[in-house]
Amino acid sequence: MYHLQPQDENPQNTDNNIKTPVNNAPMQKRYGFFGIWGPVIIKMLISYGVILMAQFIAGYLYGLNHYDEALAATSGGDAFTNFSVSIAEYGSKFIIANAVAIEGISAVITIIVAGLWFLQDKKKAALYEQKSETIKEPLWKYMGIVILSIALCLGLNNIIILSGLDQASSTWQDVASAIYDSSFFLQIAVIAILAPLCEELVFRGLVFRRIKERSGYIYAALFSSAVFGITHLNWVQAVYGFIVGFVFTYLYEKFKSFAAPVIAHIAINLSALVMTKYEVITSLMENRTWFSIVTILCATIAATIFVWVRGFNMPENSQTNI
Repeated sequence: MYHLQPQDENPQNTDNNIKTPVNNAPMQKRYGFFGIWGPVIIKMLISYGVILMAQFIAGYLYGLNHYDEALAATSGGDAFTNFSVSIAEYGSKFIIANAVAIEGISAVITIIVAGLWFLQDKKKAALYEQKSETIKEPLWKYMGIVILSIALCLGLNNIIILSGLDQASSTWQDVASAIYDSSFFLQIAVIAILAPLCEELVFRGLVFRRIKERSGYIYAALFSSAVFGITHLNWVQAVYGFIVGFVFTYLYEKFKSFAAPVIAHIAINLSALVMTKYEVITSLMENRTWFSIVTILCATIAATIFVWVRGFNMPENSQTNI
């Protein structure tokens, strides 16, 4: 992300009209409203566009399978009204039944668009920033991200269940049903791989980084995490998304690598899928004592690793960005 600018081979010959960028200098372009929130808007438009396409396909399939009813609807009146209602009902069922596949298609399109945007930002950053003095973390430290993510996933889910928040949102119940009714392979491909990469590109790779250039880490972390949670459109995922979103920004900031939040997001989603499939939380709930112990243990592990990560990227001649 940060690149060392080439130095003049002859340091004695300098041009006063040429200014060398300094370390951590801001990018020349300051993003406006669309520059910051445009990626989120584009992501939502892509999702709605894919859903509309799915509804169109559902209507076409219904018309093929109910040709006589479609033909009668051309005369107008009650026949047309009934046919329209039937198509709408069939379309809703079709979208729910194929919700994960539709999400996967939306994610692929968004990854392409946001990925190009992300690469463009990276090239611009290389023009105005020198290589950071921050030390890159070795690969083995990324295992801490995986352990943190698993503990955070189990601990947060337990807390949400204890609070009763999961039962307070009927929208979340519908979302969960649509996700877990699909094949496990499709769940892993979309929910554990495509969706995390898509959301990290949009919310951390673009929104968080662009807000940070204007307002600093704290504002960027809070606003990007809040919008990340809200865009899930139900209270359970809004709260859950805000908390994990903030953790993702923290990991991104400390590791100085986009891979860090992506790994964390994949680990959290994959953990949730595996624990749901094998009814881990359901088994824990059979014994409230163990349920509470596991929740406290997860919180302890997550907090310990969080503090451990806090010491990253702090050479003697550099300060943490947080």
